[in-house]
This record gives sequence, C-alpha cells and structure tokens, in this order.
Amino acid sequence: MLAGIEFNGQRIRWTDHHPMLPVLMRDGSVEWCQWGRPGVAWTTSTPSGGLLRLEDIRARKWARFQPKPIKIPARSFLLVDSEGNEHWINIAGGFVIQGAAISSPQMIGHKVEPSPRVYIITIPATDDLARHSPRMPRLIKNSNA
Repeated sequence: MLAGIEFNGQRIRWTDHHPMLPVLMRDGSVEWCQWGRPGVAWTTSTPSGGLLRLEDIRARKWARFQPKPIKIPARSFLLVDSEGNEHWINIAGGFVIQGAAISSPQMIGHKVEPSPRVYIITIPATDDLARHSPRMPRLIKNSNA
C-alpha cells in the first residue's frame, strides 16, 4: 500500500495527524494542501482516503468531484507490504507524482471558502515493485524541470 512520500528530507505519512502534501505550482513554488480525507466516512464534497485509481478517473467515477491534475514533488515514496514492512522507493530525477486536487467547502471565519484536498493517483505496480504492493503512485515527467 502507498503510505507516504519524502520531500526535502521530510517524510510525510498517511498515518500522520492531518497529513499535508506539497503541490508544485506553475511558477515552481510549492504550496501545502491537506492529503485526502482520513477515515471511511463519505461526504458529498470529497471522497474518503488519500488515493485515487487512474482507471477510476478515466472511467469518470470521480467526475462529480471535478478533480484537477496536480504535481506532487517527492524524492521517494513509501510502500508498505502485506507484512507491514516499509519500502522507500527513490523517484528518478525529472519525475513527480501525479495527483488530483478536489476543492471542498470549509468554514474560515464567517464565510465558506474552497479548501483543496490532494489525492495521489495510483496505477498497478510495475513488476519490480509488485512484490511490495499491488499499486504504486503514477509518476510523470515534470515539464517545469
């Protein structure tokens, strides 16, 4: 199972309290956004969990949430195997993790503002990683690099 990423020496795990993920902006800066929705309760504004399958997005299963493609910069990602062992996998230079941002209304003061939640897009694991987990993050070339 995909359970975390490493960015600038900081390891971010799904099990952290209110995990935040870095999002690469068009100008090269990084903004931090809430990683998914912990727990199993569904809401009308965002799906639960922190991962979305690429094949589900292509099948428009998440279309009602209007996911926007994003890039998550990371040096490595964490896969946890069925026995609970951790495997940190390095990401080749020039690649980022593909993600999706879904805006969710949130009370800020006395007004409601959209607060994006970020989900990592997953694909079936490649042969060399399938021994650790059936799925892995989708890696894409960073066109900003």
